[in-house]
Amino acid sequence: MKEWFETKFGDAPYKEVRIVKFSFEADSHEDTAFKQYTLLLDAGVIQGHLEFSTKKGILIFETNANPKEILSKELTSVTIDSEETIAYEKVMESNNMFV
Repeated sequence: MKEWFETKFGDAPYKEVRIVKFSFEADSHEDTAFKQYTLLLDAGVIQGHLEFSTKKGILIFETNANPKEILSKELTSVTIDSEETIAYEKVMESNNMFV
């Protein structure tokens, strides 16, 4: 049974999460959309978005996930720009998917 964590907004499924911002290469909007879809199917990925026009992406991972391994499975040319571990409560507080 999954452990839940108390926050000021009620119980949450994560205590902390890892936010990873990165640059990537893609051939088309369709290619980018498909890569985003396959990344979101990974159990370690909580939320994510890839933007074809800027070739930038952001993913929120569970803390025990390996972002480099997950990204390298789907993206051939990826550069991690930043990686930060934050309380999941901050994601909830921002009223936005990405803090």
